[in-house]
Amino acid sequence: MKYPRTILSIVTTGALVGCATVDWTLGSAESTTGIRFEYTAPETTLFPSNLFTVTDRSNHTGLRINLPKPDCNVHPSDCEDVNILNQLDGFNAHPRITVPFSADIDPASVSSKNIYLIRLDGTGPSERIGVNQIMWDPATRVLAMRADAVLAQHARYAIVVTDAIRDPDGKPISRRPFGAFLNSLQANGKGNPELDAYRKALLNAARAAHLDLDHVAGMSVISTQSATTDLEAIRDQIKASNPRPADFLIANVKGMPAKAVLDIADIRSVTHVRQTGVAPLSFSRQPVDVRQMRLVTNGSATVAYGKFDSPQYRTAEGIFPPAGTLSGKREPMGRESVYFTLYLPSGKMPSGGWPVAIIGHGYNDSKDAAVTGFASVLPSHGIAVIGINAVGHGGGADSRLEIETSRGLVSLLSGGRSVDMDHDGKLAGYEGMHARGLPLASLVDNRDGLRQTVVDLMQLVRTIEVGMDVNGDGIPDLNRERIYFAGASMGGVYGTAFLGTEPRIRAGMLIVTGGPWIDLVRLGAIRARPDAGYGLALSRRKPALTNVRDGNGIRYNENVPARDQPVAINDVTGAMKLQELFDRHEWVSQSASPLAYAPYIARTPLPGNTPKPTIMHLAYGDAVVTTTPSLALIRAGGLEARTTLFRYDRLRAEHPELPKDPHRWQTGVVAGTEAQQIDLQHQMAIFFSSDGSRFVDPDGDGLLFENKLPH
Repeated sequence: MKYPRTILSIVTTGALVGCATVDWTLGSAESTTGIRFEYTAPETTLFPSNLFTVTDRSNHTGLRINLPKPDCNVHPSDCEDVNILNQLDGFNAHPRITVPFSADIDPASVSSKNIYLIRLDGTGPSERIGVNQIMWDPATRVLAMRADAVLAQHARYAIVVTDAIRDPDGKPISRRPFGAFLNSLQANGKGNPELDAYRKALLNAARAAHLDLDHVAGMSVISTQSATTDLEAIRDQIKASNPRPADFLIANVKGMPAKAVLDIADIRSVTHVRQTGVAPLSFSRQPVDVRQMRLVTNGSATVAYGKFDSPQYRTAEGIFPPAGTLSGKREPMGRESVYFTLYLPSGKMPSGGWPVAIIGHGYNDSKDAAVTGFASVLPSHGIAVIGINAVGHGGGADSRLEIETSRGLVSLLSGGRSVDMDHDGKLAGYEGMHARGLPLASLVDNRDGLRQTVVDLMQLVRTIEVGMDVNGDGIPDLNRERIYFAGASMGGVYGTAFLGTEPRIRAGMLIVTGGPWIDLVRLGAIRARPDAGYGLALSRRKPALTNVRDGNGIRYNENVPARDQPVAINDVTGAMKLQELFDRHEWVSQSASPLAYAPYIARTPLPGNTPKPTIMHLAYGDAVVTTTPSLALIRAGGLEARTTLFRYDRLRAEHPELPKDPHRWQTGVVAGTEAQQIDLQHQMAIFFSSDGSRFVDPDGDGLLFENKLPH
């Protein structure tokens, strides 16, 4: 059957106003099963869709999300989520797509050949983007899937569903509901500019994508969220500033203020006295592994502790206030002294100062443990190392370092950034990173804690740019033209955003990391922790979303299908609701997601930036960051050609006494991996010294490292 000439003329000539009502009659070979297009709620129509937006000229997309709320007396948590989602200017750039049907379909007939996306704005490639992780839910007759690639930010795409999907009898699904939907938009759009604009967007999309409407059973048009704009704007503010120099006068020696600049040879021990509570005031004592300062000869000669002022953009609840992504302006909520630890190489400083690598630490870690783990090998190559505490990390503000030297005790504040946000008197090792203190207590979660950490790193770069004079001789000790970055685990999460936005960084390394954050949690060992693993938060939602019976009532099963597998059939009650929540988490977190920033590191740099050569490091058997989120980050950033795999399985086969999980091996935390830690850091130093042009195998012809993707 051919469509009536009226609809064809609309699509081919662009005569979009005043057309006749379309009549798509049911063909004899078609099924009566079709896609539902009841556009009053996301669950009853093809979603995502710009139907659920309103015009907002303050945003890059010209739109703002406008989801309807459920009954807030019954679903208060969902209502709070919708309030947050409705602040965004577009949809998830890695969208979960849901297609509700009027009756059963044959799930085996679904593939990227009959559901796909096409970019519409003409500024990027227009090839089809397929789908993956496809699941059919028989209970609701909903087909769910993910786009097979990360989409561009603030861009327009069409989601297309064709009649190549079959019903259980093998008949093509009906196109009639889509025709009726267009007719409804035309009829109701006369008094509703938003509906009329969406109808025109659909028809223009069909024309621009050269679609064969004889086989289209459904379409939607979506605009993706602006992910990088806030950090770009803040970066430009920081670049335009003229900050005060770094302050090293932060130590106390025999009751007198002193510069916190010490000779490595004089140091006997370092203890991190970490504030763990505010009511009552409590501390723990954690030794810093000073052996890491002396792993190789001719490493660091000097350690310096200092601080700088950094603008803070979060509210007391840990959230960036909403602002338009086009015309909105970010204003700091205040300023904070951010402390750093710096190791300088031995030998004669080169003209212009030492090249410097910024180190990003992981979740529940601190700068002093992480940066010290890189304090020997990189300096032996003439590269200084420096790092800060991420937001919420390093203990409370009264945390300090006690350094025992050959000349006596040196004491100084360590710059702890943990905050008692849940008012229980205790300070978790990450408290202050997450909005409202606890993971998933808000859909914002750690999004803005990660972004604020990127802001602090940008301010650190600016402080290096204006001149960081450690010894007070008037000559900068760090080279502003030779700045690099290496981040592990969570350090790689915020590090990806940092690499994607900060133009001064010349090359990077991302170690045992991946994204999105929700996948790091649900697929890794952290899932088993009731607090950080989201079980506690899911049990506290109203209504609760924990769907696995256990003694604590905090377990859950989201039943998300793996990539590149046949269509899965859902058989877990409550899984689809969890999948929706986790997609919303990823959606809200786009502006801090490594998947959203990875394309801008090297593949398609942001305006004013240049490509940054970057190595991605994975560890075989890593239980905290599993292969799935790591490979997602590699695909998003096009990092396949510079990926190194640590074959911990082979090392452990030779030494079964080693721990099962190698996650923190890169800083010497995992006993028995010191030689491999040194190999990795030599690879890093060679890579940075060559500005990313030399990508060597860490152990040469050895069998413990492979410069290739895992199978």
